[in-house]
Amino acid sequence: MAASLRLRLALWYASLLTAIMAVTLALSYAFHSTSHYEDVDRFLVGTAVHVLSHLRTDGGGYSIDGSTTLPPVDEFASQDIYVRLYDAGGHQVASSPNAGRQPDIDPRQVAATPRTGTDEGALAWLVRPVVNLGRPRVAEEGGFLTVTGPQGGRTRLYAFPIRDEGTTRGFLEAGDSLEWLDQSMARLRWVLAVMSGVGIAGALLGGWAIAGSALRPVSAMAGTARAIALARGFSRRLPDLGRRDELGQLAATFNEMLASLDEAYKAQQRFVADASHELRAPLTAIQGNLELLERSAQMSDQERDETLSYLRKEAERMSRLVADLLVLARADAGQGIRLQPVELDRLLLEVFQDVRRLSPGRRISLRDLDQVQVQGDPDRLKQLLVILVDNALKYTPESGEVQLALHTEPGSGVITVADTGIGIAPEDLAHIFERFYRADKARSREQGGTGLGLSIARWIAERHGGHIDVESTIGKGSTFIVRLPTVDGRHRKL
Repeated sequence: MAASLRLRLALWYASLLTAIMAVTLALSYAFHSTSHYEDVDRFLVGTAVHVLSHLRTDGGGYSIDGSTTLPPVDEFASQDIYVRLYDAGGHQVASSPNAGRQPDIDPRQVAATPRTGTDEGALAWLVRPVVNLGRPRVAEEGGFLTVTGPQGGRTRLYAFPIRDEGTTRGFLEAGDSLEWLDQSMARLRWVLAVMSGVGIAGALLGGWAIAGSALRPVSAMAGTARAIALARGFSRRLPDLGRRDELGQLAATFNEMLASLDEAYKAQQRFVADASHELRAPLTAIQGNLELLERSAQMSDQERDETLSYLRKEAERMSRLVADLLVLARADAGQGIRLQPVELDRLLLEVFQDVRRLSPGRRISLRDLDQVQVQGDPDRLKQLLVILVDNALKYTPESGEVQLALHTEPGSGVITVADTGIGIAPEDLAHIFERFYRADKARSREQGGTGLGLSIARWIAERHGGHIDVESTIGKGSTFIVRLPTVDGRHRKL
């Protein structure tokens, strides 16, 4: 997988560089070649204009006949440039000494040919306006033609009519061999092709090396993750890469994830161990009492009834424990809750009436009951209230008091369940919402607690977008405070 990614990165890098090089070199070649071929045309026009100035007679006209002589063009041009003079019928009248080996084309055809570039192509058409930017037109009249000789060499021709008082007296033609320039452009193309090949190969090798260096930390992460998955060693961490780039951030995030997984794994192990311990206690008691019933045939009815009552209590406690474990398992699985408008004051009043009916003689009061509407699950919210009230009753003596209240804060409804019981030690306050945690384990079991109620209460509050806090003083009592967001902040004092 890593090698495949490395190869893909190298290929992408080489492909990108290839595209950039192709565009850059193609434009460079187009500018270079177009500029040189444009200079050939301008040089031909300049040569023809210079020769024409020597043909003018003293009277201002032109004398084109067999006695006409041309100036030596090699005085101002290269030896490849030649000049020919034709009469009006297209017959040659005079020529420069080096014109004999050049192709002989009807000057009228050349003069009538519209000018096009010497080396036409899409890029030539594109860059020619840029090359000629700020420069005058190559020629006002006449035409250009490129011909190929028998040996394959090309020649560029420029011809224009010589007019005298509106009458065409003849044609002047200038030509230049393009062989040297074509060869130069061919060599340039070969050099650019070789440079492109070397550049692409270098880009591929460089991309391969760079990708390997960049992916080395990723490979280390993959190896660590594989080892952790096999050994479940979530305590392992990636070494510090010593870099602040994206890979360094990835390694730091990976270590944070490992820390979170390690904590969750240890919590799961503790949860399984605690659940096994809590389930084993009632099962052991039930098994022992059942064996006692089987062996003791002479057991009195009172003893038998006491044993059966004890078995019933243990079975009920185990049933509550299993039900609470099921609730927490669904919570860990991310089970959603159904949301609907809930009148929180009505729900609290219902719980208050139920508890007072089931616990006669206990001092339970309801104060500061505001009308609050929240978006939530009425069954879960009632379960939350029952857990808190039941917890308060367990740890409050009969002479004590439990107070329920509901008041409002901006955007929230606040439920308080206060008692005058034994209180919670400061060292226990940070742990009471943990699963199976008991500040007084012996008394909790005696009173039928599973150690999961407050964990479930916190889950319900958080699933409704709220949170639960506790304040407590040893010997004076505890106060649980639940804050839940209201529907559009609506509440009304009763």
